[in-house]
Amino acid sequence: MKKILFLDFDGVLFDTVEEAYQVAINTKIYKNRKLPLNSLDKFRKYRCLVGPAWNYYYVMEAIFNETKLKNSTTFIESNDTKEFEKDFFESRKDLKLSNYKFWLNLNKQYLFLEKLQKIEKSLDILIYIITTKDKQTVQDLLNEFKIDFINDDFILGKDSFNKYDSKKNIILQILNENDYKALFIDDLHEHLKLCEGIENLQLIQADWGYINEVNSSQYLYNINEAINAIKKL
Repeated sequence: MKKILFLDFDGVLFDTVEEAYQVAINTKIYKNRKLPLNSLDKFRKYRCLVGPAWNYYYVMEAIFNETKLKNSTTFIESNDTKEFEKDFFESRKDLKLSNYKFWLNLNKQYLFLEKLQKIEKSLDILIYIITTKDKQTVQDLLNEFKIDFINDDFILGKDSFNKYDSKKNIILQILNENDYKALFIDDLHEHLKLCEGIENLQLIQADWGYINEVNSSQYLYNINEAINAIKKL
């Protein structure tokens, strides 16, 4: 029987809020606009609503227009959001090229990743990263932080997400016709909820990540509880 661990990246392995903020405020549409007070705090508050990178468009609009976001139901993909997402990834590329050390220091690994790294050699588990982030950035961060226990082929980024339209569908592709026990850790409740009903898949919402307190769920685990669940898989 295969044992499989699916991990989100932002909000589970790394805290990337400050990095995403710097990328967003340096996109063409926002770089020459004066930022409202406490814009980073608001950005952090709304981070729990973000899935794909184009969602940041609505976060930035809410910050500049000083409106409140309660949920992501108003996030609709459009030509504007597609153009913003393209610009977002170009902005990230430029930031990395212009000052790589500064960019790197905007990303901080969670204690969960440090604890997982200490026990991974004792685990007979296949580990996948399933994320809406671009794969190259995930690889860059893992390499810089010397995280070498996740095979590059097992990093499924935004291209896979766009192809299959949801993390659920990616997971089902991997689990197809396998005899398995699996665990999926994500901080976004919506991604977990879609996976309800998948046989032999335990769901964990990372309480150390970007959690919307209004939408917190029965799947909430702290770091130690999540590590113990992995050991028991």
